[in-house]
Amino acid sequence: TWTRKRQIKSDRKLARFRDGMICVSKAVQENVCSNLRVPASQAPILYNGIDIDFFKPDAEAREAVRCELGVPNDRPLILIPARLHAQKLPLETLNAFLAVRDQIPSQPILAYAGSGKMEGHLRQAVQENNASDFVKILRRRNDMKNVYNAADLVQLSSLKEGFSNAIIE
Repeated sequence: TWTRKRQIKSDRKLARFRDGMICVSKAVQENVCSNLRVPASQAPILYNGIDIDFFKPDAEAREAVRCELGVPNDRPLILIPARLHAQKLPLETLNAFLAVRDQIPSQPILAYAGSGKMEGHLRQAVQENNASDFVKILRRRNDMKNVYNAADLVQLSSLKEGFSNAIIE
């Protein structure tokens, strides 16, 4: 993603020396072709793939992760699987959750699975809002298939995504 004109100009010049660029979606392809002024043939689409058997429902994994996190079975778990960076809106998501949580009879629990630049800010916001009992910051997990099984709802609040692996998973 280009944020400065200088980046676009530099990438345009470098594009002449590339054989091509792989794009993960039509929107990314259109962005690349428009900004770098290259033909679509030089920016083919290769969609992300997923092994659906790997992410199939698993009751044992669900129980194990919920037990590890201290999440009772009668409480919905909302999972945010994302890097903790500004474009993923972790603080805005927390604020929206806190604004409505008390109005939801089932008292859901919010869990962030990821790490990044915003982690310290997010932890501080959780602490300032006395929300550590119902907001969990799991950091980066290597067992995401199990974490997905523990969740009742998955939320992605990105400002921009090429083609989200989290949504596919």
